[in-house]
Amino acid sequence: MRLDKDEQSFQELINSIRANGVEQDLIVRTTETENIFEVIDGNRRYEATGNLGWGDAPLPCDIREMTDKEAWTLALRVNLLRAAPSPESLGNFIQMMRMKFGWTQHEVSRQIGKSQSWVSRQEKLFQDKSLPSGTGEAQARALRGAPEKVRTTILEESNSTGILPSATEIRKRAEARKAAVLEELDHSKHDEEYAAFLFRVQGGYMEEEAKGLASKWNRGELEKKTPLDTPPRMSDLNRKSSITRVFEQLTKYYPSEIVDTASKTSGGSTNLETLMRHCRRYISELNTQASEELKQRVLDQFMI
Repeated sequence: MRLDKDEQSFQELINSIRANGVEQDLIVRTTETENIFEVIDGNRRYEATGNLGWGDAPLPCDIREMTDKEAWTLALRVNLLRAAPSPESLGNFIQMMRMKFGWTQHEVSRQIGKSQSWVSRQEKLFQDKSLPSGTGEAQARALRGAPEKVRTTILEESNSTGILPSATEIRKRAEARKAAVLEELDHSKHDEEYAAFLFRVQGGYMEEEAKGLASKWNRGELEKKTPLDTPPRMSDLNRKSSITRVFEQLTKYYPSEIVDTASKTSGGSTNLETLMRHCRRYISELNTQASEELKQRVLDQFMI
């Protein structure tokens, strides 16, 4: 039972099996039909051998006697250990387990060694239909904690580009909204009601979120910090150095104008793979939009 299937890693698995064979036993259980087994762990390995045309070849298997509950629980534990399933597939699997076996969230958590709050969170993330397919748990949590306007903007951008920013980038954009509101607030001039209004209108927070932030601000828990209040930490300096290295590496392969554009379209991402993906998309779009005459002129330049 595999919750997610990543095409790139699946192709890598096919290549590995072609070169080395199946190196890890499939876990299977017996069925009521003689010599027919159900694969509990190893569906991708089994499918990969089929793609290679090895349908009749014997495969190494660990044959077990298992109940439905034991099989489903093992499948979930294996997926959590080996991969990072999307909230959509994970939440769906948990809900199916609960319906099939009548389990509570507590019983699911006990079976897989997770907290009940973790199980509850997965179900909530699954029920949030606004999240794009393939959203990671950290990204989903960051989106749920972001102001409504920020969340809407990010999801619209994701629908357009097909790329969802990292959880760190989402939180950074959310914090920027909050910081902008705090810059405008002054305890000597404004009260909690006005602060809630500003968090809602300018910050983009929902009404209850805005009231909660305004209450914290009124109690002095959200004071804006000046550079003197927050001296640079070594981790911040290391991060700046890391960002510089990323851009230095990118400009070896792409013009700085394209790197700058990729940085903007990615929402200010500093992840090398994300930026390279945006650079490639930008160049691909340029190639699509360019006239045949322009393409030929560029090719002629390369031939000189």
